[in-house]
Amino acid sequence: MGADASKVSKIPPAGSGGREEAQCSSGWRGLFSSVGLSIPASLCRLAPPTLRLGHRRMIRDKAPPIPDQVLGAGGVGGPDRLRAEWSLPGFISMFLPEFPHRAVPGHQHFQVLGYIAKGSFGPILKVKDKAKQKTYAVKVIPKSEILRLGVLEQSKEEVIVQRQVRHPFIHDLQDCWQTQRHLYIMFDYCSTGDLYTYWVMIGQFSEDAVKVFAAELGCALGFLHDFGIIHRDVKMENILLTDKVLPGHLRLADFGLSRRLERGGRAFTICGTIQYMAPEVLSGGPYSHAADWWSLGILLFSLVTGKFPVLPEPDHYSMLRRVRCFPYDIPLSFSPPLALLITELLCKTPTRRLRTLERFKRQTFFHGATFDLALLQRRPVEGCLISYPALTTEQKKELQEIAEKITAPGKGILAADESTGSMGKRLSPIGVENTEENRRLYRQLLFTADERMDASIGGVIFFHETLYQNTDDGTNFSQLIKDRGIVVGIKVDKGVVPLAGTDGETTTQGLDGLAERCAQYKKDGADFAKWRSVLKISDNTPSELAIMENANVLARYASICQQNGIVPIVEPEILPDGDHDLKRCQYITEKVLAAVYKALSDHHVYLSVGVTFLSGGQSEEEASINLNAINTCPLGKPWALTFSYGRALQASALNAWRGERDNEKAAAEEFLKRAEVNGLAAQGKYESTGESGAAGQSLYVANHAY
Repeated sequence: MGADASKVSKIPPAGSGGREEAQCSSGWRGLFSSVGLSIPASLCRLAPPTLRLGHRRMIRDKAPPIPDQVLGAGGVGGPDRLRAEWSLPGFISMFLPEFPHRAVPGHQHFQVLGYIAKGSFGPILKVKDKAKQKTYAVKVIPKSEILRLGVLEQSKEEVIVQRQVRHPFIHDLQDCWQTQRHLYIMFDYCSTGDLYTYWVMIGQFSEDAVKVFAAELGCALGFLHDFGIIHRDVKMENILLTDKVLPGHLRLADFGLSRRLERGGRAFTICGTIQYMAPEVLSGGPYSHAADWWSLGILLFSLVTGKFPVLPEPDHYSMLRRVRCFPYDIPLSFSPPLALLITELLCKTPTRRLRTLERFKRQTFFHGATFDLALLQRRPVEGCLISYPALTTEQKKELQEIAEKITAPGKGILAADESTGSMGKRLSPIGVENTEENRRLYRQLLFTADERMDASIGGVIFFHETLYQNTDDGTNFSQLIKDRGIVVGIKVDKGVVPLAGTDGETTTQGLDGLAERCAQYKKDGADFAKWRSVLKISDNTPSELAIMENANVLARYASICQQNGIVPIVEPEILPDGDHDLKRCQYITEKVLAAVYKALSDHHVYLSVGVTFLSGGQSEEEASINLNAINTCPLGKPWALTFSYGRALQASALNAWRGERDNEKAAAEEFLKRAEVNGLAAQGKYESTGESGAAGQSLYVANHAY
């Protein structure tokens, strides 16, 4: 019952939309009003973030049945009828005694401070207890989902287990209760985040840091196993970090897959997160507590190397084949004591594996370390965790000023960042050879347009070649644009490449050497940057792997740019191609944007605010009309919404130019016409005459690629 939508094995059929889409489309206000909690109005405008880290599976051998009296009351309507029968006594008693029945908690008790993540069955909220003046994390779970998915016993088992355990390195359950419609589970709130976030950000940890992590997690696992509890989902995402006011230690969290085993007992359910699963779990058992120690070995290996020993496969059968034949060779960079520890943890034979805390403590890797809980808690690990470079107040001010200048009222972005190949696609239809000189001449006619450009264009995105080109009189293009009061931008990604392990999906390359390139571009006049990631919609895409990969790549790019004084444009482009409907497009867009915002937060990216609207293959006129419609929408818009157009500003200009010097004035006039129109649309002031002419021609290209 953690923050991962793949915990249960029942997945809605492709194209059906599924329960996640229905929840997303229901809106924030309905959700929070239904659970009786107050929430700031500003949060109601945000799409709910989705947190799904890793590939988590649970394949149930015996799903607990819904009680007969509830099914009888529901009749043939099934779960839909159940939702209408909230007052059924059985709908409360079936969750007793684990979830005491209470009245709906109102705003007089709790204040919702924010949204942490989307759990398997509902949101995880950051709330403040007004009486205690303390902050907690609360899972809000619709009962209808618990019954529909057949996980009643699993939900009760989670709180039973967590009520039994109190340990310095285990996440504390504070309270749980039920109302007529929902279950609530309240935990301590760990504001520093999870271990996975820091691993992604830092890449690799030192052996000294890992020694502390291993000792704390080993103590937690040993404690659980002494109580007969197997966790079954030990992974970085389920390890939280204590608040900064404390020494900064680990807390093992999320007991949604945990189980109590009698002495000598065995489990058979295939569950957990696939890249952490022991071979005996992947094969369907029997298995016991030794499986948790395997997961710890995978975790420690990954912390030190910066990567998993075996990448996740799409299903447990494929993963089992990989694990069985994989040699798990220890890198030469490991010290001999660490190599021995990992070797014993990743032993494929459970009976020979390191599987007790006492044997764990005796490892030479821990020579000189302590397993005394009191002493461990006094040894801070915060120094190796909270090591990200923070922006100064002056840096934030500079970034904010640049962003505000680009998105000033009535101004937008001219995307003139087409690569050499992309410019060839633009020039070929008008019969112009794709040479550097022709590309320079075309850019020149745009950049030297009259003063009307200054009133409508706040920023220009350059390609590397263009940044160092000059006008006929020798003036550098970059300097020319800056002298006009327009901000210079630069495309810094190096294009998309196939993402291994996916169905034709991609990731964007260019992070290597990005810091050095950004520093040089800043010296050469660039103040903002563009990086494009591409995701496509189909029955099977975008996959969780592609969403997570592209979100984290965008966040790393943004963080690097900001450290060099450059405002990053974060562009997760979702291609419109396909036969999906608008509802699925909305769902995918919200899901991708939520993942991107989560990644930006994890990477401590400063949001210097502004939103730009892409044309996406619309005609020039359609792009203007739709931008205007968005800006006249009465809903709240906390950020400036303007345009970043390439073809939708240039198509008519290119057609008028056709490579002829005599046509440059006419081409510039077409460009200025579209710039002025979009400047008005960015303010919600454009009134279309309906006579679009060439500007009404569609610019859509199927499977468009840059």
